[in-house]
Amino acid sequence: GGDSSLRSAVLAAAAVGAIAGVSAAAWYLYRQRSAPRLSASPAVLASLAGSARTVCALRALEHERPGSDRLFSDPLAAALAGPAALAKAREKGEKGDGGRIAVRTRFVDEAVARAVKDGCTQVVVLGSGMDTRAWRLEGKGAVELVVELDLPQVVADKRRALSSVRPPPALTLAKQRVSVGADLAAERGVEWSQRLEAAGLRRGEKTCWVAEGLLYYLPAVRAREVLYTAAALSGDGSSLVASLVNPAAVKRARDRGAGAKAHFQFGTQHPEGFLRETGWGGSQVVVRPGDTGAAFGRYPQPAGARGTDPATPETYFVTATGNEGAREGGCEAAVLHHAPSRCERPHVRDRRTSLAGSTEDPQRPVGSGGGGGGARGGRQP
Repeated sequence: GGDSSLRSAVLAAAAVGAIAGVSAAAWYLYRQRSAPRLSASPAVLASLAGSARTVCALRALEHERPGSDRLFSDPLAAALAGPAALAKAREKGEKGDGGRIAVRTRFVDEAVARAVKDGCTQVVVLGSGMDTRAWRLEGKGAVELVVELDLPQVVADKRRALSSVRPPPALTLAKQRVSVGADLAAERGVEWSQRLEAAGLRRGEKTCWVAEGLLYYLPAVRAREVLYTAAALSGDGSSLVASLVNPAAVKRARDRGAGAKAHFQFGTQHPEGFLRETGWGGSQVVVRPGDTGAAFGRYPQPAGARGTDPATPETYFVTATGNEGAREGGCEAAVLHHAPSRCERPHVRDRRTSLAGSTEDPQRPVGSGGGGGGARGGRQP
């Protein structure tokens, strides 16, 4: 009996040792392949894809403002938006979104410019829609590659719109631009990350990730997975710029039930904790539209301090750098074990925002029964 127990213990120890010896990448693949696949209806995907032109039209209106008053220039926006979306935006005027898209665009522009100045050699725009930063921001001398990822139908739509622009626009942000079709709500991180690498993304290099108007359209588990995956692909000093909302904003959007906002799913009351736990706990900035650094003389200061009333809908514009050592046994291991705290540095851990730290069940989207969402970015808020 004793020998048998000893033999069992030895075998168990050997098994544990073997598992511990498996590389993080192998475990990552295993967990990704066993993770649930999520999907959205064609109607939802169409709604999300159509919003790409709507937001582009709002940028076109900003470009039409006098040079001294506009927050950015976007000479391609009108052509990519198309006459129908442009006409609708003109009809609504500034009352349509209160200038929020213009403010968000400027905030992201400045964050990307800083990342390039700080040495990022790759820019990845997740949920890119009709994004035009490849042709209007500067960085071609230092940035090797811009990768745009969105739903396949959005990628095809943008390709058609660009083909009608004459003369063809010249890249200014990077030496090369590629586009990748993927549905971030339906596909696992291992799938779309391999597609990014096949398109030329270099794993482990200093990279700027843009997730503008994207994460709140994804199921909670996918929103986390997107940031885990980005951190695992990134080199030290990489940066993230994104927009987030709180659960109250998700509820309001879904209750109103109109347009793309009706498909909001993910919200977090603690953006700093959410970012830290998904691999982005370095230097962080979290502001609301209208706060210092996110007003630009165009958007009013929000009433009250951030987060004081969980029932008040809030939008956050965020920037962050990757956690120290995120790739070396940090975020790669975190993704496979579904233990986001492993993406953190222990001395900055906030227990209030552990695995479910965004105030929602990590396996169930806020305000929804599950599923849905696309990879569209650039949508409101």
